[in-house]
Amino acid sequence: MHWQSTSELVPGRLAFLRFDQLASAQWVGYVDENGVCEWPDKVRGLRPSGWQAVAVDPDLLKPQDN
Repeated sequence: MHWQSTSELVPGRLAFLRFDQLASAQWVGYVDENGVCEWPDKVRGLRPSGWQAVAVDPDLLKPQDN
């Protein structure tokens, strides 16, 4: 996998984030304007070491009946 530099990550953009300092190193989430993760809560406050674009646009997904 090729990881993009976090300097290229747009704040608020949903992305596949990598955290080298964690055992569970890969999360889908977003960062704030300072490059610090805001969501999900398990990695909030950490700075990712790299990122990739999310392959699926959640806005295009149709709701499913439960």
